[in-house]
Amino acid sequence: MKAIRYETFGPPETLQPEEVAKPIPKPHQVLVKVHAVSINAKEWRRFTMPSFLVRLLTGGWLKPKDTAIGTDVAGIVEAVGETVTRFKAGDEVFGCVHGAFAEYVLAREAYLTLKPANRSFEEAAAVPGAPGRAGDAAEGASVCAHAAHRAADAAAERGGETPVPDGGHRLT
Repeated sequence: MKAIRYETFGPPETLQPEEVAKPIPKPHQVLVKVHAVSINAKEWRRFTMPSFLVRLLTGGWLKPKDTAIGTDVAGIVEAVGETVTRFKAGDEVFGCVHGAFAEYVLAREAYLTLKPANRSFEEAAAVPGAPGRAGDAAEGASVCAHAAHRAADAAAERGGETPVPDGGHRLT
């Protein structure tokens, strides 16, 4: 499978596609075939912050310690680990993961939620992390899971309108 990797510090042009092994879910994980991702502050900051800060915060001095990139994702569950109970193959989901810029990605069950049927994958991928970064997460709750659940609840309450991280506008 292909995945975008951040192998060297520098501008966005340093991102490169690589052929990597397709991940296999552990007992508590969900394997998602990625249909859409969004780019948020976690991704773009590494290109806009001074190089020494990026190196200090990412744990690598000569090159990035972690080459995976991407957090917010929407896709279809392809497989689940044996202890996963909320999802099954074929479910459309969205949420927060590590390394979303890939064809397939693993996620913890708690970091995903079902995608509203009346929303596209692109719309769903734009939601997960933004509400949490705005301070919506409940104490002790996973920021990503809380944000995804709130987004799904808000969509249901608003008759299918999904909140998006653009200053309060709604998708129609």
